[in-house]
Amino acid sequence: MISKTRAILYFYRQFILGSILLNFFFLLFGNPVVFIVLFKLFLGALIFYLYKTSYKHQLYFYQNLSLSTVKLFSFAFLLDFIFIILSAEIYSLIL
Repeated sequence: MISKTRAILYFYRQFILGSILLNFFFLLFGNPVVFIVLFKLFLGALIFYLYKTSYKHQLYFYQNLSLSTVKLFSFAFLLDFIFIILSAEIYSLIL
């Protein structure tokens, strides 16, 4: 279980900086959290499609740990959703 959790965090680390910057960018221009979640859902679906078609070989490591592509991206979106909420709270405390 711990190795699967670490693998998901390892996968998500390549998206975390861009995700947080995008969160604060949208919050800075006054977009509601619902818009950010929907935009990230669309962006996640696009990245999922790119990984399934062009970067399939990079997912073998996770598949060997019994993590399907859908499960991997679902957990990544869940982590992203948590960061959206945390970013919104930090932004509201600053302003």
